[in-house]
Amino acid sequence: MLTIGCARAELTGKAAEDRARLSLLCQTLLAKMLHERSPALFDPSSPPVICRTELGKPYFRDHPDIFFSFSHSGELAVCALGNAALGVDAERKRVISDGVRRRFLGGCAQPDAVKRWTERESYGKMTGEGFLFDENFIVPHEFAYYSAVSDVKNNIAEQKNKEKSSIRSGSQNDCPNGAFEGYMITLCISRAAGTIMTDTEPPHEITWY
Repeated sequence: MLTIGCARAELTGKAAEDRARLSLLCQTLLAKMLHERSPALFDPSSPPVICRTELGKPYFRDHPDIFFSFSHSGELAVCALGNAALGVDAERKRVISDGVRRRFLGGCAQPDAVKRWTERESYGKMTGEGFLFDENFIVPHEFAYYSAVSDVKNNIAEQKNKEKSSIRSGSQNDCPNGAFEGYMITLCISRAAGTIMTDTEPPHEITWY
């Protein structure tokens, strides 16, 4: 089971305070998603203990079989929860400078820049190694991407796998209308988990919270 939750925070314009608000919102999303997943095991008022690896990747101390990842950008907070190692990244759709695209994204075209950035961020969060600065890096085949953008007009989420470009839209599990309008959310997860995509199977459902 894979769940992605997103919510918007009311920001103050004070950087430190806003970061704290977004971080708290991510943790609130996680607590609610865990409770919905297993009400008897997870109480939203007493979430499980979160620890961090030496490189800063968060994990549950007492639940090694449950994985999660946080991201926030602008006013948007995102949490992904699943049964396999994963990483999620959210970025506001924006123009990325030529210098940044040349230095970090292999000189990709502007329309692809935000997606490429979120792919690298989500992969780095999944492995726990952080953002990859090698401009020539290619994600190994055993990992799959799932990118979503909000289409407010048609009330759908456009879902694309990086390698197979498989698109799903209009299902009851799609993201809420306008839930993250103006942003892109990208998830990276092992193909072995069978959650998103394998070489022979179509994408599995993703529940939006």
